[in-house]
Amino acid sequence: MFLGKRICVSILMAFAMLSTISAVGAPKYPSTQTKLPGNPGRYVFEKHAPAIEKPTTLWFLYPAQSWLEALPIGNGAFGAMTFGGLTKDVVQFNHDTLWTPPDLSPDIINNRYPDKSGVINRVRKLIFQQKAHEAHEVVREELLHRYDVGSYQPFGELLFDYDFGVEPKKGSIKEYQRRLDMRTGISFTSFTIGDTRYERQVFVSNKRDVIGIRMAATGPGTFSANMTFSRPAYFDHQKIAIESCAPNQIAMSGVAHGKKITPYSPRYEAVAQASVSSGSVTSQDGALHVKDSRDMTVWLSGVTSYNSADPFKPLDTDLRGGCRKLVTASNKAGWEQTQVDAVKAHQAIFERVDLRLGEAQPNDVPTNERVMRSKDLP
Repeated sequence: MFLGKRICVSILMAFAMLSTISAVGAPKYPSTQTKLPGNPGRYVFEKHAPAIEKPTTLWFLYPAQSWLEALPIGNGAFGAMTFGGLTKDVVQFNHDTLWTPPDLSPDIINNRYPDKSGVINRVRKLIFQQKAHEAHEVVREELLHRYDVGSYQPFGELLFDYDFGVEPKKGSIKEYQRRLDMRTGISFTSFTIGDTRYERQVFVSNKRDVIGIRMAATGPGTFSANMTFSRPAYFDHQKIAIESCAPNQIAMSGVAHGKKITPYSPRYEAVAQASVSSGSVTSQDGALHVKDSRDMTVWLSGVTSYNSADPFKPLDTDLRGGCRKLVTASNKAGWEQTQVDAVKAHQAIFERVDLRLGEAQPNDVPTNERVMRSKDLP
């Protein structure tokens, strides 16, 4: 089984968002790893044995509680981790251009490429004289900068608070599944409450840095949902601003400062837009409210001012305008066409290789249990 580039890139991007492990004696900061608290316990889920046809599907019988249990999606630049929550859910997203700036002195910034030819010649001479240790010391002292090179940053979280009209009780959630179809790059969550089947899909557009989220109800029931942004921060100067920016939009903005504020820290902004064909959607005080709906579509975009041509000169661009342009284009293209295009682009990479190890086996064991069983293999 071959793990396609898009999923691979998304996994690598996602793992880069883990909190840095502090060295001995280094200051310890609170964890900013995304979690999914507040959901009812596993006792509300009725046990069942679903039939999973595709061998390339990762699947679970319960929501993810921590970031490491979530499922990655992405297009190589814009990615997300999906948790598959029930009454509460979160989509944690990131962009490959969101970094804290390195801790550099103005002298280094203004003279990033000094003439070091003389030092390099000395290193060569020491090497030819069989003085490797001395050459190493010269490189360390005179060629390598001693500074924090900056770190990759999680962009933010879109939080969901769902109301299905009934309080979950023991065994009341039927046929729950959380899965990632690696052949399409789409994350699914589905479950039944009473006579109503609910399904949530999440994917990332290949043409635009936009995440599509759809919640749909099949049956007599409806749902309501509240949404807002969040982004854990270590320091006060890293905190974000959240506001309603349109009748069906909310925005999150901030600056990717490190331990201190710098003039070359990149700005970032995200916009979420919700629409429904039944019920209502409103935006107030930085939160989206969907009421009594049978379907909901959310487009989520993120843009930064990172300047790839000169990282120390962030772009002076209209980030919110850029986000709105992305969600508007996705909404105009429509859910079906945007998803078809994304799947087609994903499969063009994913299906380049098909590697099979041994005879085909039924995909009848949840992925987490399969991993645990593998530890007992000889």
